[in-house]
Amino acid sequence: MERVQKWFWMQACLVPLVNSCGHTLFLGSTPSGANVYYLSSNGERLSVAGQTPLTLKQPQDGGRRYFLEVDKTGFVPKSLFIEQSHPLGSDSIVSVSLKEQDKEWFYSSFSGSFSVQASKLINFFLELRSRITDNDVEAVKKIEKQMNARYALFSTFNALLGEFYVKQGNIATAKKFLSRAIEVNPQDVDSRILLERLNQATKK
Repeated sequence: MERVQKWFWMQACLVPLVNSCGHTLFLGSTPSGANVYYLSSNGERLSVAGQTPLTLKQPQDGGRRYFLEVDKTGFVPKSLFIEQSHPLGSDSIVSVSLKEQDKEWFYSSFSGSFSVQASKLINFFLELRSRITDNDVEAVKKIEKQMNARYALFSTFNALLGEFYVKQGNIATAKKFLSRAIEVNPQDVDSRILLERLNQATKK
């Protein structure tokens, strides 16, 4: 009986159209809770695969190569190209360490005459994120009050405060900021996913 079961298993794995039978990719990140995206061959995001820690059974196109991007708010996104090590099935364990966005990273996205204004803006955002990380509620609210008049139309400002109020359990305020972040920047996938989760949770 055992021989028969092994034979059927081998036949299933040797079907020509299934070249990744039994392969599992375990993907983790530091910090955890990062969004994982499937990428096209030219590096464009196709769809969301999930959040780390994540288990994937097969590449989106059914092939043997994973082309992914790991991204978390406040950290530099990282692209991954992972090939399954054996066509008959194996496990891959991949752990990604994301680098925190710093001044140098922000400066690289600005140039020319805008650099002075960018420097002030970056310092504000870094200070706000630092206070949020430290859970310094009073400092966050003070910065929020100072920044709101000037930076209310910046997606990053609203996204950071949205995440902050989620942690504080103030869902109504969190939704307000996340909605504004998406309105300002429709490409803000992180805020969109978080808002959808909040909406689903409050329906129950």
